[in-house]
Amino acid sequence: MMSVLLSDGVRRLRLSASRGRVDEEGLAELWLGWNNPQWCATIEMLNMVAAFATRQSARTMLECGSGVSTIVMGIIAEARGSRVVALEADRAWHGLMVNTLKRLRIRSVEMRYAPLVHGESSDWYDASALDDIERVDLFICDGPTGDTRGGRSGASSHVLRMLAPRAVIVIDDVHRAPEQDLANRFGQVGETSMSRWGRPDRQFAVIERIGAERPRRAPSLPARQVSPAYV
Repeated sequence: MMSVLLSDGVRRLRLSASRGRVDEEGLAELWLGWNNPQWCATIEMLNMVAAFATRQSARTMLECGSGVSTIVMGIIAEARGSRVVALEADRAWHGLMVNTLKRLRIRSVEMRYAPLVHGESSDWYDASALDDIERVDLFICDGPTGDTRGGRSGASSHVLRMLAPRAVIVIDDVHRAPEQDLANRFGQVGETSMSRWGRPDRQFAVIERIGAERPRRAPSLPARQVSPAYV
């Protein structure tokens, strides 16, 4: 049964998205109602994702992994006529997300089951799931799980080439060395700025290609460390 908090948060976010903004209190309700704090995006990261998803240039959003952030992007994409593609390697979780999106009447998300494929140096999603995607404006990297061989390094091989000139990349768990290395790899292609957010034990990185459109209203987040990265 869907929680009252989750349903109310979805309703409030849907209403605010139809007016071109993000209801941060509604977003917090949605996050609390999802009730998966250990594994889902932090509320700080969710605020950031929502803010960037409202940009005029965010037409195609790609997510590795799925969860509450998928719901949030889906609601915003629905209001803006944009597209969300989410890759999920866990068949059971993929089914749960498909059913959840149906119950919430979110039709702008393409949930794609993409099992992990054994590569030379890492395991990553079956890349054929991306064959029809030519351009990505917002990339959220929160999968596969941290214990995957090679971590999330496969994203640099498969997603970098798709990024739009003004793309924004959000990578979760950069308090861990492999994810920090991945963020640095994305930050070293072209002229970018990179910032880290969150607590010492749970951080995410935002890499913005120079010239990327800023959110209309910056979310209320803790102090950050900014480190420009150039090639």
